[in-house]
Amino acid sequence: MSDLPSPETLAKLVSGVTSTMFGMTFSLSEPLATTPWSQAQTWHTAVLPIHGARPLTVALSADHAGAEALCSAMFSCTKDELEPSMIEDALSELTNIVGGQVKRLLRVDQPLGLPRILRASGEGVVDHGWRSATMRSGSAEVRFWVAVTG
Repeated sequence: MSDLPSPETLAKLVSGVTSTMFGMTFSLSEPLATTPWSQAQTWHTAVLPIHGARPLTVALSADHAGAEALCSAMFSCTKDELEPSMIEDALSELTNIVGGQVKRLLRVDQPLGLPRILRASGEGVVDHGWRSATMRSGSAEVRFWVAVTG
């Protein structure tokens, strides 16, 4: 786990992607005490496996207001125009992009799996110790979590 990206590096990866795609930047904020799917409030989470000799998993989560803000920015629409499937699509796409960035950073030549949306407790997610970053957007109250394990 020692060579997994630091929280600062994860925040830069995500912010680089979101800044380029739709002008939203993030900085580190107070870390979550537990994984988002074990929180009492609703978080939207996409998980992406990276299969191969060194299995990795990338997870992205946003609280509901954050997921709406990310999705609205990504699809250039208002929150009133959003549908639940759009939030899932946005998180899945961001997870794919960040997963690719993690692969490049760690220099692993392994295929990305398919992202899946967690519905509840995170059942089936392997946790060998997440390296995570909790972030907040300076332009909006968007809480966002990204993590890598492997």
